[in-house]
Amino acid sequence: EGGRVLPAVGARLLATRPVAALLALACIAGLGFLAYGARSADLGVSYIPSLPAESAERRASDAAARGFGPGVLAPTDVLVEHDGLVRSLPQLVELQRLLSRERGVDDVLGPAQPAGTPFEDLTVSKDGGAARFAVLLDSEPTGTAAIDDLDRLRERMPALLREAGLPEDARTAYAGETALASETTASLEADLGRIAIAMFVIAFVLLAIFLRAFLAPLLLIFGSVLAFAASFGIASMLVPDANFVFYVPLVAGVLLIALGSDYNVFIAGRIRDEMRRRRMREAIAVAAPAASRAITVAGLTLAATFALLAIVPLRPFRELALLMTIGVLVDALVVRTVLIPSLLAVFGRASWWPGSPQRPPSTTAFLERVSARTGYGDGQAWEVTRATLATLAERIPARESREVARQLPGGLAESLRRAEGACEPFPCEEFVDRVARRARVSRPHARQDARAVIATLVEALSPTEVDYVRAALSDDYRGLFGDAVDVRAERFERAPEPSPAVG
Repeated sequence: EGGRVLPAVGARLLATRPVAALLALACIAGLGFLAYGARSADLGVSYIPSLPAESAERRASDAAARGFGPGVLAPTDVLVEHDGLVRSLPQLVELQRLLSRERGVDDVLGPAQPAGTPFEDLTVSKDGGAARFAVLLDSEPTGTAAIDDLDRLRERMPALLREAGLPEDARTAYAGETALASETTASLEADLGRIAIAMFVIAFVLLAIFLRAFLAPLLLIFGSVLAFAASFGIASMLVPDANFVFYVPLVAGVLLIALGSDYNVFIAGRIRDEMRRRRMREAIAVAAPAASRAITVAGLTLAATFALLAIVPLRPFRELALLMTIGVLVDALVVRTVLIPSLLAVFGRASWWPGSPQRPPSTTAFLERVSARTGYGDGQAWEVTRATLATLAERIPARESREVARQLPGGLAESLRRAEGACEPFPCEEFVDRVARRARVSRPHARQDARAVIATLVEALSPTEVDYVRAALSDDYRGLFGDAVDVRAERFERAPEPSPAVG
């Protein structure tokens, strides 16, 4: 079984821990480097620049910006409030001069305007307690540059008031499209952390319930976050000045995490399902190619679909099309097909803690089948089972013994663990002799009892594990196994749900 995206040889290499560790580190380093580009991204509102270049509103805006400066479209009002400001006209004029010299400021209208101009009555309030400055910025009023200039002006304002000679307790306020855009983006950035935490908690809970594991969901969510961060970094390198409409990254992030969750369930669920029949390495080698092909096809289809958003002649749609297309491709071609299988291979069975893809039968259910085959009561069935498993642990390699023990309940697994590590190449006749001595039965009975236990063991183990055990034994053990392989048709999984393991 395999897919076209990951050839069989590549999939087996991917499933080996050293290669998987190198691939995981390479993916994390590469995606992390790409994600670093997102540091240059800024958020803005950019209402008018979002319109098509040929629209009447956009043409009028461009003409006004060329003739009078970009800030003329939406001047920022700076209000200074303090009792008796009307008596501080020279200081207000000085403040206007200082404001006009700030970075990002094109011009300032205020109390320094010549007498008799229409703006004169709009600079100082009638009660003399407030002064107004109309600040024209040198960039598009709702863009990222204008927002940064206004934020910097807010920070500088106390120093400017002191330098102009105005009272230190004078109050300042800001109004206009730029101030509104600044508040909008600041509120979004402040809420992003809470939104991200809520989204990750929900995704983790759902994945943990589905996979019945703790570490695997964390690895899957880590992959989703890394995919989005890398995609955002790539898009930031492609978007002019890395300026995004404020809601585009949020929408793209939610969509990519949601789509990534679908891929998570598909590939992790497929690996978990294969682990019921195979070891971890073989499960990844089989499941990763099969799942990666479906994920890649789905990713290419989704990427093409999101790319169609660029047809809409509005800047937010084109930014969203770019970010989603890159994100889906990175997620489908790198994260789900390479990074996630590599991480699962590195962490091995610990990925599925505290659960296990392979649910062992209960000790009671196992002994009942041994009793049915031998006619013994529970006590004697336990003795012959313990004797057979302990002898098997002495005959097969320690690794095979540990793998068999993982698929058995605690009491039976302990019989294997106590004797593992010997790996003595004794023949089948010696195997029967050791079982007879341990179980205190005659040699003919020991042979029949061992066959009954091994037949039950074959029903409890995954088919792949049975193959490994048989491969570790010499040909003379065929008689002991008998038709045990054919017993797989009556595996424990097809029986009613076993009771919890005993012992």
